[in-house]
Amino acid sequence: MHVVETSAASPGNLGLRGMTSVNGPTFGAWSLLSLTATAHGAPAYPDELGVRYVWDTTVPNGRHVSAGDLAVIRDNRVVFGAGWIDSIQTTPGRKIRYRCPDCTSTDFKHRTRRQLSYRCASCAAEFDVPAEEELTIQVFIANYSRTWRPADRPFPVSALDTVYVSRSQQNAIRRLDAAQLRPVLDAHLITGEPWWGTYARENERIPGGHGLGLSKTRLGQQRFREAMLARFGECCAFTGPQPPGALEAAHLYLYSTTPEHDVRGGLLLRCDLHALFDRWLLAIDPDNWTIQFAPGLSRYPGLAALNGKPVLLPDGLRPRQNYVRNHARTAQASWTSWR
Repeated sequence: MHVVETSAASPGNLGLRGMTSVNGPTFGAWSLLSLTATAHGAPAYPDELGVRYVWDTTVPNGRHVSAGDLAVIRDNRVVFGAGWIDSIQTTPGRKIRYRCPDCTSTDFKHRTRRQLSYRCASCAAEFDVPAEEELTIQVFIANYSRTWRPADRPFPVSALDTVYVSRSQQNAIRRLDAAQLRPVLDAHLITGEPWWGTYARENERIPGGHGLGLSKTRLGQQRFREAMLARFGECCAFTGPQPPGALEAAHLYLYSTTPEHDVRGGLLLRCDLHALFDRWLLAIDPDNWTIQFAPGLSRYPGLAALNGKPVLLPDGLRPRQNYVRNHARTAQASWTSWR
């Protein structure tokens, strides 16, 4: 979700500051704020980390973002990664903008521990129901998935402080000085190969496209991963120490039916093992805390070598046993039909 402001930046004030070129073409770089909810507690835009970023015509600077620009994705605390924007789709829409019923300001905060739900920062009014204004808008969907590079570990947003072209801290979309940005990203992103300028290498692109649709996004998933890293360190529960970028936070229960993050119901697993774990092709024996694999995986030597090995977790940090047992039962029941 992106902070919605009522004023729009002037294109003339932006000019070409903060822009640079890759093999000739000029491109811009942008810091894009992605949140799970607005300051008013409203639902989020349907962003998908590592895939797309969504905003509309009420967001300042939004009209200046173009295909070929570099998108740096962050929230209020950390930077998650960056990618070159391949395409921007537009679609008409309508939205409700909320205002203070006393002074009509949009600058008010949602509160959960006070009798009245909102307090206006402009006039200090307190209220339960904000005024509503219906707007006709254009919705923009930027796709940057082809070149997405996550941070080795999410790094503080303060690392971008000296890279911003303007001081408009309240804006969700802020222009970055691309030349100053590059060393920051080089220090934090998992690139694995020459990455800066990937967008310009047209001969390496595979034709494709995207259809507009709705999908569910797990709220709090990044926070859950951070909690797992803090709990277990940079260590896969099955294979031991791994680079942070190779580790994912796995749930031992079906998140689709229990949409909450229980730190005692999670593990850190290497990406490929996480995919198998979620498909019930491997599990943990809840009685002796060893790794179990579906019989059909024995044909893969690298996986077969892990079968029966102890889980690499200290006793005091093991997940709740009922989660482990339920996951193992579901997995074992599916192995009779898996080949």
